[in-house]
Amino acid sequence: MWLVICIHFLQYFIIIFYRININYSKISQELFWNIFRLTQRKEHIYFAELNKEFQKTNNDTGEGYYFDFVDTVSKKIIEFNGDKFHANPLMYECTDKPNPYQPDMTSETIWDHDNKKIKFIKDEGYDVMVVWQSEYIKNKQEIINKCLKFIDNYIIE
Repeated sequence: MWLVICIHFLQYFIIIFYRININYSKISQELFWNIFRLTQRKEHIYFAELNKEFQKTNNDTGEGYYFDFVDTVSKKIIEFNGDKFHANPLMYECTDKPNPYQPDMTSETIWDHDNKKIKFIKDEGYDVMVVWQSEYIKNKQEIINKCLKFIDNYIIE
């Protein structure tokens, strides 16, 4: 009986730990796997389910940032913004508080953080493309094609 209780507790702990530490959406990984399968270059690509999100620290502030999809050779980044978590400006006003995990954070604060993150990585020489969740859901193939063209000038036939 004790063993069964321990196994159930361990399974519960793993599920809770796994959920807490996921900072990406399944739909973003769907997009990134589609890009990865079709891109010409396979090395030096980073995204959560492949090998991890790419992390870079601002040496001036000590603040670390994680980036969703990164090709470190071409220095191209695709940020996948969930409409709710990143407060899609087509859906939310600046005073709205859409992120359920940060209920006191306004859309404007979210936008400021995202802009600061993008400015930092651009100053490091990277080019950034932002894809909104609703944009991807609306036309997946068009977004995949745009991402491929952005990453390595992939020719769509």
